[in-house]
Amino acid sequence: MAPVLYAGVVVFVAFMTAAPWLQARRLHRLAERQGDIRGTVDDTGVRLTTAHSSASHDWHLYSRYVETPELFVLLSADKSAVGFAVLPKRAVADPEEVDRLRAVLDRRLVRADDAQAPGSPRSRGRAIGRGVGSVGLLLLGLLLFFFAFAAVQHAAHPDRFPGIQNNTTPISAVMLGLGALAVAGAWWLVRRMTAMRIVTAMLAALVLLAGGAALHRVEPMLRCWGSDRIARGPEGAYVCYDF
Repeated sequence: MAPVLYAGVVVFVAFMTAAPWLQARRLHRLAERQGDIRGTVDDTGVRLTTAHSSASHDWHLYSRYVETPELFVLLSADKSAVGFAVLPKRAVADPEEVDRLRAVLDRRLVRADDAQAPGSPRSRGRAIGRGVGSVGLLLLGLLLFFFAFAAVQHAAHPDRFPGIQNNTTPISAVMLGLGALAVAGAWWLVRRMTAMRIVTAMLAALVLLAGGAALHRVEPMLRCWGSDRIARGPEGAYVCYDF
């Protein structure tokens, strides 16, 4: 069971890494089906028109915007920015119109990129918080792996603990799974922070080595998962007992 849990964590990390790319592909395909989009922006809101549809958005739908070298991106007030609109600068023929558009956005919205820019106090605070949280989850994963290893010591060392022992294999396997999830959570927190992502990957590899050692100890006992007692025979094989 523990190998399945590890495989599930790997699949989860791979899916979350690919999710933004898959979402971007879906958005591009949707935009291609709609064809050319004409937009009008003024103090009343944003109006978008395609060959097949038209829509008007009042300014209360958006609270902030981000400017890039090529785009203005309007964002809704919620933290995850579920609602957004993209205004490409290339759609404006006159460069002076870009300044007029920026002036409208500044009157109606707040520049989110100022608060989120690298080096700003808010950005540094969030980065520190995510880094601390990531390290905490890695330490939690390491602690869980240690407990998973220690939980089966009586059955693994009949020379020091002779006789039939209580079967703690399920407890150990659950701790292994929780430890693997903690490591995955540590990576999730810093997945968008390049430097921290690299550091976390290196630390996670060391923590997973400890998890691998615990898994190597627990795996031979998994055949006794549903048994009440367990004992290690003279040849190293485990014997399951049900009372």
